[in-house]
Amino acid sequence: MNWQLILIGGVVFWLVTNIFSMFVTATLIDKKVLDPICQANESFWRPELTQDPPDMAALLPQWMLTSFVSSLIVAGIYSLVGGSFSGPGWSRGLKWGLCLGIFSVMSDFAMSGSSICLCSCGSGGASTH
Repeated sequence: MNWQLILIGGVVFWLVTNIFSMFVTATLIDKKVLDPICQANESFWRPELTQDPPDMAALLPQWMLTSFVSSLIVAGIYSLVGGSFSGPGWSRGLKWGLCLGIFSVMSDFAMSGSSICLCSCGSGGASTH
């Protein structure tokens, strides 16, 4: 394992993903696409988020620590498989990001497919899964 790559790459990945999520994901996905769904399911939210005004500062340390540790893990995995990618650094990083995106989407599909199967199986209806 390349510890320098893990530390520097993890910090860079953490910064980029947090900045991207603040300005792109939160603005486009959370505020536009998911807002009606979130409002309809407010009873499932953490109590800190249902206060008026929401207490985001109470959850921020947990979110930052979790995202930082996750970024170090992603960088650690990259240090093991990064040699499989060819080209300059930016190209290898782009290919790795594409792989992460595909894995993330496939994981989301797998979880939503499982819940759909569980819901249809648990309701007494016939299921082909």
